[in-house]
Amino acid sequence: MTTCRPFALSVFAKVQLKQTADNFQTKTANLEKRCLELTQELANHQSLVNAAEAKLTEQETDSKQKLEDFQKYRRQTMEALVSDSPRL
Repeated sequence: MTTCRPFALSVFAKVQLKQTADNFQTKTANLEKRCLELTQELANHQSLVNAAEAKLTEQETDSKQKLEDFQKYRRQTMEALVSDSPRL
């Protein structure tokens, strides 16, 4: 009876070790899959950020041009008003 007990414990330990290894492999595979999903999500978000930054840059350039055009128009209008006004 004493020889069966160590053998049974040995088999039990091997089964436990196998289950632990299987659980570890499953969890590792799940983590790797989730890591890939998050990497893809990050790439998608970065793409959106890049597009938004490009749009903002475009709008900033457009706004600066409109401001310059308005300032030029205002200056020309003031010059025209001054040159058309009667001299005192």
